[in-house]
Amino acid sequence: MRFAHLNFGRLLLFKGDNPGAFRELQRAHELMATDPNLPLYEALALKGLGNVEESRLHCRSFSKELKGSTAIQSYQHGREAFGRIEVTPFP
Repeated sequence: MRFAHLNFGRLLLFKGDNPGAFRELQRAHELMATDPNLPLYEALALKGLGNVEESRLHCRSFSKELKGSTAIQSYQHGREAFGRIEVTPFP
């Protein structure tokens, strides 16, 4: 069931439903989903909700998990997300 929450959260994130996405991603996290991209998805949802500081904390968590990892997909997602989170001006 944990992967259902993860996948549904990702779908909501990509559709722009940040509150719904964060809720589903948190549920996946609580159920111990092991996707290495989960902190990244949570960070993107938080950024969409306007919670920049907590978003950065999740990015740092993602970055720590990424170190030493050979997951190219994670690396590419991380570079893209870090650029958006650090460079995009916030109100």
